[in-house]
Order: sequence, then C-alpha cells, then structure tokens
Amino acid sequence: MDETYTWGISGGSFLWLYAALCVATAIGVYLLRRGLLNAGAGAPTVPELAVYELALLNGGPQLAITSAAAKLHNDGAVATGAKDKTIVAVTRPADGDELEHEVYSAVERTSAISSRALRRELEQCGTIRHMATKLTDAGLLLGEGRRALVNSLWLAGAAIAAVGVARIVAGMLNGRAVGFLAVIVFAVGLATMRFARPCTYATARGLELLDGRRGGRRAARARAPSRTCKGVRSASSQARPRRR
Repeated sequence: MDETYTWGISGGSFLWLYAALCVATAIGVYLLRRGLLNAGAGAPTVPELAVYELALLNGGPQLAITSAAAKLHNDGAVATGAKDKTIVAVTRPADGDELEHEVYSAVERTSAISSRALRRELEQCGTIRHMATKLTDAGLLLGEGRRALVNSLWLAGAAIAAVGVARIVAGMLNGRAVGFLAVIVFAVGLATMRFARPCTYATARGLELLDGRRGGRRAARARAPSRTCKGVRSASSQARPRRR
C-alpha cells in the first residue's frame, strides 16, 4: 500500500468504493422510506375529510392552525394587531369549525399573540389530536415514530457527504486531484438537501389522496374559462366585420 495515497488508498479505488456506498445507501433509504410510508396500506376505506384535516395531512398541525387563523381573519373574527406580526380577537364566529374556535379562544386569552406562538400553543390541542387520530386510523397520517424516521433519513446522505468532504480536504492537503470526487459529493449534497427540506406527514396512501385532490383542482381550473378569455373572445366577435 502506497503511503503517499490519501488515507492509504488510491483516488480511483476510493471513487469506486465511494460510488458503491452512495448507490447502496440510496437503495437502502428508498426501500426503508417506502416501507415506512406504506404503513396505512391495509387500512379501511378513506373517510370524507374536512378542509383542516387535509391541511393537517399536507403540512401538519402548523398548516392546519394557520389555515384556521386565515379563515378567521377573512371572516373578520380576528384582525392584525398594532404590530403587524400579532393577531387580536374581534368577535367569536357564530358557526365556526372546532379548530376555528380553538384558534379564536387562544387569541382571545391574550391581548395579542404572534402567529408562531399561536401555532406552538395549539399544535397539541384536543382538536388537532382528534384529527390526527382519525387520519392515522384511516392509514393516511404517519404516526409520530414513523414520521420521525422518515424525516431523518436524510442524515444517511449527510454522513456520506461528510465523508466525501473530509476526503476532498485530505486529498487537497496531500496535493491530489479531487475533481471527480467533488462532483459526486456535490450530487450527494443536492440529493440530501432534497430530502432534508420538506417534512413528510402523510403515508403513501395519504400522499396519493393529496395528489388526487390537487389534480382535480387543476383539471377544474383548466375546464373553467377565465373571465379575461371570455372578454377577449366577446370583443373579438364584436369587432369582426359581418359578411354581406
């Protein structure tokens, strides 16, 4: 073994070993993630879901709470405080959803509360827990343990990228070429960031449901002609000279 090699291994041999490690890790992470997301495959028929249940499935408690607060703001039940980042109570909604009442009560208990503090206070409230239990029992929402595992799988890629970076630094100090390894490490870093940013709450079944809802909304918008297009067509028909 040539002691002049970085870490006692040639650059070519390390590249092959590193690439094999990347491929093996990617396959392992993919299979493990798919297994964790398929937790609800044998669950009963999907129940009818309300707006805030869909929000919880898509972005967790914080999105559901934010959606309820936005609805209250649009209805005039709450308003922006003296400081732009705070919310104040105006009037309790007469026929609001349970989560909307939870949000209003939390705002009413304080003279003014920030959106962040509101989400933090209500993320474990009774209504959120009830919706989470319903979605979990329906096989749509990941349990806390599975969700933590799914959202920590990116650490495997981070560890591999760290090994690559350490090898690059050591190679540069040893006067070795590191261009090919730098390209691979850059790709590993991008893939790791792709999995590290979004937080997954839904199972594979829940993600399929959300994708179907999004596709249905896109199709509905595509079928509905815009008012602008209607106006253009109307003006065009009026401006077109009639044949005699």
